[in-house]
Amino acid sequence: MQYKKMHNSFHFITILAVFFSFCAVFAADAVKEPDYLIEGRKKGLWREVKEAPPTPEIKNKREVFYVELEKFGIKPGIPQKQEEVIDGETVRCYSDAAYQQALANLKGIKAAIAKGAARGAKWIVFPKAEIPICYSSRPNERIFINYSNVIVDFGGATLKVIYDSEKRSPFHLTYDKNTKTYIPSTKPVYTFAGKGIIVADCSNTTVRNVKLIGDKIDRSFKIQAEKAEESTYGIASGGNCTDVVVEKVDVAFFMGDGLTCSSGSTPHVRVGYQMGWKEGNLSPKGKEIPGSGYFRSDFIKVNPESTFYMQGYGYTQGMTGLKKRAYHIYLYDKNKKFLGYVGFVPVLRFFASTKKTAFVRLVVEEEKKDKHSWQMFLKQGKHGENITIRDNYIHHNHRGGMTIGVNDMIITRNKFYNNGVAPDKEHNLPGFEQKGGNPFMTRYHINMEDSQGHNIQVINNRFEGGRLGVAVRGNDFIVSDNEFINTGISFYRMYHVICRNNTIRGGGISSFPYNKDGGYFRNWHIENNTIINGSVNFAGNAPLASFCNNHLTGKLNTAGEIQTFKNNTIVVDVNAGFGSAVNLANIRKIDSCKFTKSPDCTVNNTINLNCKDVENSTFERLKISVKDSVIRNSTLENCSLNFSGTLRLENCTMIRSNYTVRNNYATHPHNSAFFILPWKDGALTLDQCRIKVLDQKVPFFSSNSHQPTESTLTLNNTTVEPAGAVKTNLFQQVDGELK
Repeated sequence: MQYKKMHNSFHFITILAVFFSFCAVFAADAVKEPDYLIEGRKKGLWREVKEAPPTPEIKNKREVFYVELEKFGIKPGIPQKQEEVIDGETVRCYSDAAYQQALANLKGIKAAIAKGAARGAKWIVFPKAEIPICYSSRPNERIFINYSNVIVDFGGATLKVIYDSEKRSPFHLTYDKNTKTYIPSTKPVYTFAGKGIIVADCSNTTVRNVKLIGDKIDRSFKIQAEKAEESTYGIASGGNCTDVVVEKVDVAFFMGDGLTCSSGSTPHVRVGYQMGWKEGNLSPKGKEIPGSGYFRSDFIKVNPESTFYMQGYGYTQGMTGLKKRAYHIYLYDKNKKFLGYVGFVPVLRFFASTKKTAFVRLVVEEEKKDKHSWQMFLKQGKHGENITIRDNYIHHNHRGGMTIGVNDMIITRNKFYNNGVAPDKEHNLPGFEQKGGNPFMTRYHINMEDSQGHNIQVINNRFEGGRLGVAVRGNDFIVSDNEFINTGISFYRMYHVICRNNTIRGGGISSFPYNKDGGYFRNWHIENNTIINGSVNFAGNAPLASFCNNHLTGKLNTAGEIQTFKNNTIVVDVNAGFGSAVNLANIRKIDSCKFTKSPDCTVNNTINLNCKDVENSTFERLKISVKDSVIRNSTLENCSLNFSGTLRLENCTMIRSNYTVRNNYATHPHNSAFFILPWKDGALTLDQCRIKVLDQKVPFFSSNSHQPTESTLTLNNTTVEPAGAVKTNLFQQVDGELK
């Protein structure tokens, strides 16, 4: 078959995570974009992500390993802090004996899980108890679950981390390379960090029914810098994981996140700048050929029969710097003989090497070489995928609720409460601060900032308090049917987004300012959301796909083009948001929308409409600023239109009644003309419209400077009711041309 040039318009983020077996590698075959990818790209989130099946009930007790705590040296009972004198100061801290027992408990839990897995148990069940645990610097002294096909049920047990800010834990250690032993750390005591439970290197594994209490409530925060600590976590999952479930967990008071889901510490193979990029392509047989718009790497040594994936680094983990967010792989044996080719491999999706593979070469489709080598980072292992987080209570964690860094994840039916609050007044604890006392911006319930994944669904959760409800970047993302109270949604650089059926009170939807000059398009569909006392702000001029069927009470600001803006109700509220009440900078068309003013507004709000075409819409009690627009089949009641350029109204009804405007000082009659003409170079046309003047005290047409205008006013087949109004005060200081 003849080699075909890769399709230039292909969006690689919507490609199937193939290569589940070595037969996925083929040699000298055609490269084409499959039909299912084209259709999937149109739908945005092309790949269906399903919630894990419900956890089955125990039917056969022979498949269950019931943990007897005493047999594993686990002793229940949370110890109390005692007074000790440290460096001449009396402080309350845990005894050394308490720490030793906490470590014994940790080792016992780990041993019990290992015992159950070794016996082939499908269930490992702990009794309900309150068990103290602690952090340890030794990697083997952690609750590490790396067993597949098992359900670890803690039976409602409470695992409480014991911690001191002034007294160094006996397990706060550092590895001495000279003596090859662990010795006491010399770092500040309060920097000691760890994780409660680690789930990694496993598949079809469930962790459930546990209450995890972190170190935050044990810290003293006497030193300002301690407020910036963020390195302790409740449950860490994702590294080389597939089909993992975390459910019915109560996790709180960790300094970092309650849950963190990421690829873990998979080893890196080569960083982008080490790959020896040169302009040119590779043939279907792996030979070097010229090719404008392509760059090829050197030979990169890899392990046979292994899996690999590409990620970026820093804030680019989910995308790298590749414009098409994918690359092509050529496989070679130890003698650099060509074995096969794998095309269209998306960032963060894994590929597999064959038994004979010893080297690979990569090809990217780029017009010019990037000085940072597209921020690529080739790693061995798998990015975690198919993770279900459900029915959990995640609350009062210092920095945030959870971090996402895996693919194909469902987050559903969870309650997030007061994560990243500043300060935590409920528990008399300080908020998150950087060194120097400056407030830290990244506080959240769910975060996918510099740790990323694709195909994430956040469905039917409740978020309350905190700064950011959901703050994410990446590729395919759904946030649907959630409730947000005093928090909201923030999108970073996202490609495909479905944001629908969410209720947001006291928060809003916002985005970071990405611009179209970088070829960036926001395939975002913001639909059927209810936002009360909040705001919507889409910064940057990159186009956005659709904003439809939303109900917003608050403020609305868009800097870029919205391609479809339809069936929205915007209730302007001066007490919410930023800048002008409504600022639609570049809307292609406003269709079937309603714009009105909240009865609680204390000023006459202005909306700025940079829209060429308005149809089937209603405007009530608003000051409207437009430029070069056409309004059709719409109703405007008690409005004031200030325009520049040309304004044409076709088949519209304009109603002017006697109504009042309330501000902070008094209630007074509205006294602005309905149409305010620019003093020159303006043209207002009313074609087949209806003017209903119920209040004749204020002119219907006036100039914007109360000076004679040089603009043109054309009334064509337009009626005025009552007819006598045209003889009274319909026009004021309109001395220009009147047709």
